Amino acid sequence: EIYSKNPDSRIAFTCFNKILASTMRTRIPEFFDFMRVEKQIEWGTKLFCFNSWGLTKEPFSGMYRYICHYYEIPFGGFGNGDFDALCKKAIADINNSGRADKKALDYVFIDESQDFPQSFIDLCEMVTSKKLYVAGDVFQNIFMPISDNVNRADIVLKKCYRTDPKNLMFSHALGMGLYEEPVLRWLKEPEWDSCGYKYKKVGDRVHLSRDPLRRFEDIPKNHKSTAVHLLEGTDNGPDKIVDIIIDIKERNPSLEQGDIAVIFLDAGGYIYEYIHSLKSKVKQQLGWDSNIS
Repeated sequence: EIYSKNPDSRIAFTCFNKILASTMRTRIPEFFDFMRVEKQIEWGTKLFCFNSWGLTKEPFSGMYRYICHYYEIPFGGFGNGDFDALCKKAIADINNSGRADKKALDYVFIDESQDFPQSFIDLCEMVTSKKLYVAGDVFQNIFMPISDNVNRADIVLKKCYRTDPKNLMFSHALGMGLYEEPVLRWLKEPEWDSCGYKYKKVGDRVHLSRDPLRRFEDIPKNHKSTAVHLLEGTDNGPDKIVDIIIDIKERNPSLEQGDIAVIFLDAGGYIYEYIHSLKSKVKQQLGWDSNIS
């Protein structure tokens, strides 16, 4: 919309992941065709799509690299320090260049902002004349505190469309150690809200819930998204696991070996014997090869 309605604007999209940047560069023309955008894409003059850092010999290979090229300031590669320090240096160099009032871009879109130091966002804002859009996953790392930037965000997208809310809640509860005593990771009420949870205090307990999504409405409400199988002391671990896999396969005929992951949490030495025994039994009974890592 910005590109088609502002023909003279210089617009850039940048992100942390090189693969995502490459994918976006491929998908942008496809999306333009789908939306029947008549204005042709002017790569490198009006529209830019690159990852955050870049390469010394390629001025259009990264956001930071392009900024250094535009303002004619020194570029720091991977061997010249960490990205945070280089972005801070770039800000200082631009201020000292006497060209700080000249803007390299009009609109900038930053994705995966949770992976960037604040200095990179400040640098992008410094070289943008009209508006900087910053998007990120506030819950990318469940062990890190949620940034105060979330409370100042214009829009917080609280829904996860990739995963059924029940599965997502179970994963969060397990990963954050909510079933442990004491709880390993707890959020403040506004933080739970930012992550899409409904927070309700009942006496000395807290009830957490998420709104259902239409995408998963075809899943029956009584469908068990998570099943817990307990091994008795006399059970053979590898045999029991293979039985569970066979049961899953019988209920889901399209199941492939790449759909199954077996994770051992114990650190005891016996685990290695378990793993090799399980690998052998999976091969014998299912004909599948296992990737042990």
